[in-house]
Amino acid sequence: MSEFSYRDLIRRLKKLGFCFFRQCRGSHELWKNRETGQLVLVSKHPKSFKKKTISRIAKELGFQTLKDFENFGKK
Repeated sequence: MSEFSYRDLIRRLKKLGFCFFRQCRGSHELWKNRETGQLVLVSKHPKSFKKKTISRIAKELGFQTLKDFENFGKK
């Protein structure tokens, strides 16, 4: 899966212990990890995220590769 929807990304963030923290400017949201305090900025839009955006978020979260993040949280 090279494309992520907003729902896919949020589902994985929740499994990692993140919860909605606050609304930012425009359509951006700030999500915070309850245990570590780490913050992640997510754009809420109806289109799928580009691969580069998901790669950046995956690296921020500590995943070595995009594949690791793609496989995390699969049913």
